[in-house]
Amino acid sequence: MKLNMEDVVENIFSIRHSVFKKFIDRELINDIIPIGTETALILLSKNGDLMMTEIGNELGLPKSNVTTIVDKLVDANLVERIDDKNDRRIIRISITDNGRQTLKKARAILAMSIKDKLEHLPEPDLVDLDRSLKNIMKIVSKI
Repeated sequence: MKLNMEDVVENIFSIRHSVFKKFIDRELINDIIPIGTETALILLSKNGDLMMTEIGNELGLPKSNVTTIVDKLVDANLVERIDDKNDRRIIRISITDNGRQTLKKARAILAMSIKDKLEHLPEPDLVDLDRSLKNIMKIVSKI
């Protein structure tokens, strides 16, 4: 049987939607992190200071969208704009200590929510899910 690439693509879309729908309860963290900004905050926490264009490239967003996201994060005191020491034309975006703590808090809340949902699965399903997720991460890392 020949692999149907369209099915693979559709499965990727479906799993993304299912995971977010089943596990990510946006209502739990609405008051903690502005809606639509969490991915940028995570990116900055992992990569350190970045320029707006770097954030846009990583997130696949145009600069105007990145500006809106960064403005929300600055207003919430989760990131700050820093002038580049070597080039005054460049402004770097850096996560603040408050941003790190907020991200840690949001992650803990979401982790608890995910654990609560997983507790209802039988042990064999949890083992299968864990093995499958590890396999997906292994394969995706090759791309």
